[in-house]
Amino acid sequence: MAAIPGGAPPDEREFVGGERLPRQQRAIRSCGAWASAVALLASLMEVADAVCFNAAIASCSSGGGWQMALHLLGAMGQQMLELGVNSCNSGISACGRAGQWEAALAVFSSMASERISRTAISFNAAMSACEKATCWAGALVLFEQLALQEAPDAVGYGAAISACAKASAWAAALGLLGEAGARASGICWNAAITACEKGEQWERALLLLSRMPDYQLRPDVISCNSAISACEKSSSWQLALALLHSAPETDIISFNAAISACSKGRFWTLALDLLAALPARRLRRDGVTFAAAANAAAPWAAALALRTAAAVDGVPRSTAGEVRAIDACGQQHWQHALNLLFPPMTEANCFHAALGACVGHWQQALQVMFEMQQLRLHIGGVSWGTVLRAMLLGGEEELAARYSEQLRRQCLAEPLPELPEPVLRDAGLEVVQGKGVLAVLKPGNCTSESVLELFSARLRAELALVSRLDAGTSGVLPLAVGRGGRRWLEAQFGARQVHKEYICLCAGESFGAEGTRFSIDTPLLLSNSWHQCAQPRVVPSPEGKEARTEVEVLEMFDPLREDTEAVMLLAVSPLTGRTHQIRAHLSSLGRPLVGDRLYGDKSRLGCRVFLHCRRLRLLDLAGVFKAEFQLPEADSTRDLRNVLAKLREKGR
Repeated sequence: MAAIPGGAPPDEREFVGGERLPRQQRAIRSCGAWASAVALLASLMEVADAVCFNAAIASCSSGGGWQMALHLLGAMGQQMLELGVNSCNSGISACGRAGQWEAALAVFSSMASERISRTAISFNAAMSACEKATCWAGALVLFEQLALQEAPDAVGYGAAISACAKASAWAAALGLLGEAGARASGICWNAAITACEKGEQWERALLLLSRMPDYQLRPDVISCNSAISACEKSSSWQLALALLHSAPETDIISFNAAISACSKGRFWTLALDLLAALPARRLRRDGVTFAAAANAAAPWAAALALRTAAAVDGVPRSTAGEVRAIDACGQQHWQHALNLLFPPMTEANCFHAALGACVGHWQQALQVMFEMQQLRLHIGGVSWGTVLRAMLLGGEEELAARYSEQLRRQCLAEPLPELPEPVLRDAGLEVVQGKGVLAVLKPGNCTSESVLELFSARLRAELALVSRLDAGTSGVLPLAVGRGGRRWLEAQFGARQVHKEYICLCAGESFGAEGTRFSIDTPLLLSNSWHQCAQPRVVPSPEGKEARTEVEVLEMFDPLREDTEAVMLLAVSPLTGRTHQIRAHLSSLGRPLVGDRLYGDKSRLGCRVFLHCRRLRLLDLAGVFKAEFQLPEADSTRDLRNVLAKLREKGR
């Protein structure tokens, strides 16, 4: 304990065994800060006993001094003092409260080697440390060990259920709550509701909230906030508002969750009403409040008013908030979008949003890019693509070509990884290689991200996704090679200079004879509240983003079911790149893709979503690139080929 300065004054030493030491023990316990407690302990070093050390370690536990708590535990051995269960428990708590779960478990484990009996308090403190670090598996292991030793109490169940909540392990949390029975405290129930909220189990969260009074437990603000957040995650804005108005007590978190729920349902007037009600309730609006309201897709004037109100409330401006305000202005109010860049912003994301607003005015878009260069901001491929698209829309093809060539030379100056042909062949997937681009035949049973991970690991090269295919979609997947390749491909996608062609099978009323061509240009909106669907769905909406799809009927088949009018093989080219664009557009016309349950298919042809990207055309860094995978004789497309064979056989 030599590291702690000071020693007991001579007159203090005379009272060993007398009345002075107990008073000093009480003084250590009453110190407000752990540093003061340790300093007082140092002044009593020659007379301090284990109780004094315990008091100082407990002070470290509540004050954040976990390192000093560990030091004091070690010093007790040097002072030949018996290390007891209380000292260890305080040390575990000190480490746990500081988020040092490994140190907490180290102290917990050392108790066995020191032959110190671990009590329920020891286990609870160790579980709490695991819970704060989201180490829920470790907390459950400790809980099982405790259960073998003695019946866990409410604190133990609360720590274990809270650990499950941090990991969204709602099923395990409900199992523990049921096991606790009457022993479960309000903390246990709150943690279980939180677990359901994080696991997006809103019905279970509301059921738990409704059952709390049956156990003589009154829902508090934590219970209600978790339930409101559960409704917000499922876009159940009506339930969120009902809970908010019926809750016995609310805080800013309650309102933020309810505002966010209204925003997800795109009920911006309700979101703004809640925002306006907060000052009267003496609740301070914060950045989360304004961000939630801004997400409601309010008209541009309301979005700018929100920005002003946030500034009046003293909420610091954020890049995300500025981007939302610029996006709200959109192309119709591009002048206001540009005004939001002044006084000069220094975030590239704000400039990129402004470029999107100027896409119909190429001179202004070019000026924004010049300003980015003057501010030494990185101009990514997406920003370049937006400027090029603005030029093309303005009829400036030659100017766009000159700037495109300038960008290509910049990208060529970047290091370009070499991709060994043998490694490409050994990957087990069909591949077409260009300069700065790799096109892979993605199977329909994996994600685009898993294909990227496979090739990145095998090639040990910097690859990136610039476009993706849904998990159930097969076909051409482009991977950018190197930073230059990524920037170049992002620019082409942003300028809409990439041509992609899919084949798909849909069921419903006939579009016409083979060779019929038409376009679908319905705006599309990503909805989180479509009929309480478990996953977001894209729906037609005037509030949505521009979307255009070109369609050609390739082949007609007799229906396999009497209630289906026709089955059609289509060639489809999306001219924009919206989420689920092909699926949503065809579903909006009453002809969902075969196998697409999310968008209403009932054909029961027994295959995944029948959608295959068969052709990709773009410019690589050498100036030309084309990849084509029809329906190759590969395992990845066997299910689609089998469906076509069955339809063709029936038509003979």
